[in-house]
Amino acid sequence: MHFVQDDIFNTAVAYELVGNEPKIVLAVKNFIFKNGDNTILWDFAKGNDDIFGFKLSYAYPIDKSVKNYVVGFDLITYFNKGKRFADNVIFDWIESKGKFIIYDPYE
Repeated sequence: MHFVQDDIFNTAVAYELVGNEPKIVLAVKNFIFKNGDNTILWDFAKGNDDIFGFKLSYAYPIDKSVKNYVVGFDLITYFNKGKRFADNVIFDWIESKGKFIIYDPYE
């Protein structure tokens, strides 16, 4: 992660170890979130001229004892050099697809 202010970042790479080799599962650059297969998960750059960065609010691990439990994280977005909260978004890891999706509570 590249932190631009305290715990607010604008560039990051998330990976998992497969054997002894790192495999990228998520990359964030120029406010665009891409899965490891290079598909765009979320393009926050479009229409957000004053975007500043992101804060990882909460990451939740696998808990196989809970039915339908999904791995993922909550992300907070900031404008105005980190002084103004913009929104938050939840990403879920879909193991069968090997990538993240944006959580939709209405699905």
